[in-house]
Amino acid sequence: MPIVISAKKDKFRRCGVAHSEQATTYPDGRFTKEQLAVLKAEPMLLVQEVPDDGVIAKAPAPAKMKLDELKALCDKLEITYPADATKKVLAGLVEKHTAEPPEA
Repeated sequence: MPIVISAKKDKFRRCGVAHSEQATTYPDGRFTKEQLAVLKAEPMLLVQEVPDDGVIAKAPAPAKMKLDELKALCDKLEITYPADATKKVLAGLVEKHTAEPPEA
């Protein structure tokens, strides 16, 4: 299945590729299973598999996610949060850590 990758910082390198801030589609088989695992785990990259119908689902806004979904996303992004964090706090942390950097 093809994948689409974009970087939070232009020319961020991972798995031998300088990834662009612009979404780039890679064909099925371009990366090994091990490389795909590394790419998906990298918080500086947004990696999405393209289903057979070619339609990429857009991730829900953090404010619309459930508490357990937000905790899982924070864990994936390696965002530290208090054990008793509310949905609002977690959504704010996710938005802060995934926001586009300001233009210089």
